[in-house]
Amino acid sequence: IIFAVSQKQPGVPFVYRSQTARMVSPERLNLDRRSLTVCPVLEGEDQLRLLNFENNNIGRISNLKNLPNLIFLDLYNNQIKEVTGLDSLGTLRVLMLGKNYIRKIERLESLLKLDVLDLHSNRITKIQNLSHLRDLRVLNLAGNHIDVMENLEGLVSLTELNLRRNGIHTVLGLEQCAALHRVFLSDNKISSFGSLESLFRLKSLSELTLDGNEVASNRYYREYMVDRIATLKTLDMRRVTEEEKRVAAMVVKNDEKLERQRREHMEAERIHIINTIESSWGSRQKRSAKSDRKSPSHNRRSVGSPRGFYEVTDRRCLLLYGNALEMLTSDMRVFQEQFKIEEIQISFYDIALVLENANKLRRFSNATRYVLRHNDIRLFTQLDGFAQFNLQKLTISDNKIASTSLFRKYIIFKLPTLQEINGSQIMKKERVAAEQLFRPVNSLTDTHLREILPTTKRREGTTTTGNRYVFKEASSKSRKITRPYVDRVAHQVLTIDKKVGKLHAIWPSIVSRIVRSTLSELESCGVKAPSHSGSSSDNHGGGAVGDAVGSTELEGADS
Repeated sequence: IIFAVSQKQPGVPFVYRSQTARMVSPERLNLDRRSLTVCPVLEGEDQLRLLNFENNNIGRISNLKNLPNLIFLDLYNNQIKEVTGLDSLGTLRVLMLGKNYIRKIERLESLLKLDVLDLHSNRITKIQNLSHLRDLRVLNLAGNHIDVMENLEGLVSLTELNLRRNGIHTVLGLEQCAALHRVFLSDNKISSFGSLESLFRLKSLSELTLDGNEVASNRYYREYMVDRIATLKTLDMRRVTEEEKRVAAMVVKNDEKLERQRREHMEAERIHIINTIESSWGSRQKRSAKSDRKSPSHNRRSVGSPRGFYEVTDRRCLLLYGNALEMLTSDMRVFQEQFKIEEIQISFYDIALVLENANKLRRFSNATRYVLRHNDIRLFTQLDGFAQFNLQKLTISDNKIASTSLFRKYIIFKLPTLQEINGSQIMKKERVAAEQLFRPVNSLTDTHLREILPTTKRREGTTTTGNRYVFKEASSKSRKITRPYVDRVAHQVLTIDKKVGKLHAIWPSIVSRIVRSTLSELESCGVKAPSHSGSSSDNHGGGAVGDAVGSTELEGADS
């Protein structure tokens, strides 16, 4: 074998073989361990069928266009980061790319005759771009970073699949791989039999490995697998006997009965706990209502909180009942799953306590959906605390505040990341309307509110807590009477705020105009202008300014 370098392509070696060497082995060329950094140009090798580039330092696949008969290409243990340069190899049957640095399965469209694809020990995170390989029989993706077995549709000829040493927790899409006989899933993260339902539907599976997974530590793991997959001949490198199949059928039948009884008992206990929490919440609300009638202190937490209960559903939803938030600190197992939680539901728990535990909720950074039920939400401002979460969907039910007319607009204004409230999509025009309604009064303090609301004689049906006003549910008659008054007050507040804003905008120009006019009049009368005219202007025309603002500039604000 002769290596040469061309001046036309500096840095790219050319490989020649003597006529004698080519006659001895016209279809094979072994270039392993040659310290190659690029694929060399192969001259006169149109009969080549097997090409070996193992154990080099090649960083990119190239220079393979003049090999019309190549069926075997081995690039094991190189420095390749992406799959390229294979478009001209339509005859290729075996492609070995193990132990490289490839991150994505791609650019295999022209390899329609591929029989074996080896991509083990790379950095691949997802199975993709393989559905066109209908002749593929062997697929090796062991030692990568794949967490879901998926996208195997179209691989109708696949007989062997190796996914050892990945991070797989779910198996999907094997139903269409009817020819699959051997599946290797050792050392993954499969924790339950439910994650293997797709595997159980295979009709020809004869060899399977699941050792090194959590599911394999189940007491009746082997019996269950042998019973569910009738065609199985080898499990975890151990032969399955007919006697083992008979015993497995008996064990599974008895275990399924015990498991069914256990699930029924757990479900009954779960329902009992939730009903107890709900009952405790209802009693607490009644006692609080009586306490409110005797004293306006409105101290909700003095009655105590019901016990808590939580659970995580398969759809990545965390359900919290009662004071479950306080319990999470003692069970960090939940937080190990925190990045998978997408929805949090909180029921029978006071909103004030929810916000006190906001630091725990923030740990679920992927949770963009919240559901609040029975939380005694009475103030719009109690919902302000949810602005610290990146919420996209919010549902509030069984809280009286959700039935108020301004509830939806206030939530839209205060939580700008929201896309949906109570199952209804937020429209652009709703955001504009909420902004127009609440932006002017967003900075109003409780002092302003006390100036607007009568405080000399407290009306029946209101209580105070600190400097906040809490309104109890009003009757239809009182709503009919008070609504025009409230609307009128709100309109006056907004009008005044607009006028003040307008005044602040035009005040400098008004003062400047008055000063110039005064100086002009003084000069026309032969009076020398004072040197401190800026301070004098503060004492000129106060009433005139007020009249001018009230009669001219602010008329535009009213409109």
